[in-house]
Amino acid sequence: MKRIFIYAMAAAALMMTASCGNRGKKADEAKAGETIGMTDLVPAAAAAPVDTVALKKQNWEKVVPGYQVPDFRLKNLDGEYMTLESFKGKYVLLDFWGTWCRWCIKGIPEMKEYYAKYRDRIEFVGIDCRDTEEAWREGVKKHELPWVNLYNGHDQEIVIEYGIQGYPTKIIVGPDGKVVEAFLGEDPAMYEKLDEMFR
Repeated sequence: MKRIFIYAMAAAALMMTASCGNRGKKADEAKAGETIGMTDLVPAAAAAPVDTVALKKQNWEKVVPGYQVPDFRLKNLDGEYMTLESFKGKYVLLDFWGTWCRWCIKGIPEMKEYYAKYRDRIEFVGIDCRDTEEAWREGVKKHELPWVNLYNGHDQEIVIEYGIQGYPTKIIVGPDGKVVEAFLGEDPAMYEKLDEMFR
């Protein structure tokens, strides 16, 4: 019985450390020792079943330049539903985030800076995941997020369809609804891409 208790405690400790950082999509191209793309992963205790995890990974591999991303229907702060189609004809930066995600919060100042630089050329759309609606609304207010904010909460449909495996995940979508580039983590390469596109 004592041995079972020890194993259980070890497993719990392992789960608590599962939300540590991970390198972003561009990490393989980064120089040794360079820290980019830190993400908050879903803790093991709340992890989806293995088949869902595999499906997310499979779908993420599709999210490459030229991929036609699926549409969605999510509520904004005014309680109105918006879709990706709402932004048709514009560049869109989809930011999958949560108030619980330390790397998402850490990246807000730079997001605001780039929003101010390019707001006339690209729509920023925050998609909150894994928060209560109250926490989402409080987070948007607290951090004074000036862009479009949509609430996904704990719904898995869009998370699975877009292959979201860590937070933040940022996807630049072109006016044609196709991926320009996708980034897992708070990756400086995303801002470099925006400069490349709009400077």
